[in-house]
Amino acid sequence: MAESRETVYDLLAVFVILLVTLVLTANFGIVQLYYPSIILWALMPFIVELAVRKGSIRNLGFQKTDFRKSLPLTFGLILFWLLAFLLIPQGLGKAPLPAGFLVFVASYFFHPGLVEELCFRGFLQTRLERLFSVKKALVVQAAIFGLYHLPQVFSGSPGWLVLGGSFYPFIAFVFGIVMGIVYIKTRNLFVGIGVHASALEFFLLGSTLGAR
Repeated sequence: MAESRETVYDLLAVFVILLVTLVLTANFGIVQLYYPSIILWALMPFIVELAVRKGSIRNLGFQKTDFRKSLPLTFGLILFWLLAFLLIPQGLGKAPLPAGFLVFVASYFFHPGLVEELCFRGFLQTRLERLFSVKKALVVQAAIFGLYHLPQVFSGSPGWLVLGGSFYPFIAFVFGIVMGIVYIKTRNLFVGIGVHASALEFFLLGSTLGAR
């Protein structure tokens, strides 16, 4: 009973941060909110699980994680995408990308890769599974994940990232289902981070080549 009550409080923390994000976006726009939003979402799981609940980092999506293997593989995947963005444009006879852009490429593994997988799969989905069945928890976290992407539609932000226009939250919902299944099958957040970031890197690479 106590665990269920604590889980509900944890989920309320998610909804409060989501509400703050939506309100700030409506008043100040997506660009001004970008970094404060990342900080809020990145810190929330650690504050709740480690500082408030006095729990373990393994409760944040790393139940079956071998850190000695997962960390090198993740860094290897980052290196793979950096090389792809370096070599593929040159192989197609296009000008090399600036160094600053390569930093942007690598940053995808932190956000949205790490931040979104940590918050929505490692933290939110794990806690929803304490209240509902695995399938219900999967759908609910994906719905909240889609809602989280709603501000980008109303902000009018241009660019390749807002895939599908007004359907972007629905696409995010479907993607949330896929990433939730990956998490259920592996219980290793590093796998989700790699898949999440790589999917976006693929679209970014195609968009970058098409624009050059």
